[in-house]
Amino acid sequence: HRPWEFGVKHFAGLVTYDATDFIERNTDQLPLDLLECVTKCTNSIISTQFDALLTERQTLMQSTRRKQGAMSMTICSKFRKRLAGLIEHI
Repeated sequence: HRPWEFGVKHFAGLVTYDATDFIERNTDQLPLDLLECVTKCTNSIISTQFDALLTERQTLMQSTRRKQGAMSMTICSKFRKRLAGLIEHI
């Protein structure tokens, strides 16, 4: 693999992904309950990194609490909205 690629072995075989601009494109936020769960991980590297992310998220939420709707729509909610529109159209 090139430095910006990574592979995942799926049931059908190895799939190579291109990580170019991955962070810029993948901006969905992890659910808060998942973040809280991962911070309890016994692996200190994982728990420390996610604890920092959780703290950052909580600070952001507190500063935007007055602005309801300020959080961006997640992929799941976008999908749900589009699916509801499709069902309505059908």
